[in-house]
Amino acid sequence: LWNTVWSGALTFGSRDYDTFTTTLDGRRDTFGSIGIDIVFEGVSYWGFSPMMSINATRTQSSAEEFTSSGVQGRFGITSNF
Repeated sequence: LWNTVWSGALTFGSRDYDTFTTTLDGRRDTFGSIGIDIVFEGVSYWGFSPMMSINATRTQSSAEEFTSSGVQGRFGITSNF
């Protein structure tokens, strides 16, 4: 698509802690993330091309202070060799 290379990743998981300081019955987390990397191979200079990454994460925890979500974007360069 438009002389680009796309790749992605999807992650899901869980964590269990038998004891935890702020809860009476331990801590249980579920989490997930999705990420996409795009390399613009149509633009190359000295064997390097620009790339863009977007990643979103979400953690749901039984200890509310550890529930979080976020989105991250990055720009960089990658080698074509």
